[in-house]
Amino acid sequence: MKLVPVESLNEAHLKLLYELLAERPACANISHREMPAWEEHMAFVRLYPYEAWYIIEEAEEAVGAIYLTDRNEIGIGLFKAAQGLGIGRFAV
Repeated sequence: MKLVPVESLNEAHLKLLYELLAERPACANISHREMPAWEEHMAFVRLYPYEAWYIIEEAEEAVGAIYLTDRNEIGIGLFKAAQGLGIGRFAV
């Protein structure tokens, strides 16, 4: 398992973050109530709003993301297929 810094993201990782956002339940979103458009998502990612931000990869496959806010809050998003496998614990 490895963490890939967001600043080195490629197009596939950007798409992954969008798909991860789409899979998340609406009640878990703190920055929006409805799914943002692709352009809004890209603008948000380009702002790099977190102190640290990583894509979580397992066997060269992206399975989620983890970030640290400027208030030292940790956020983890994992695809449903990757939940319950200890990946979030590793990422932290």
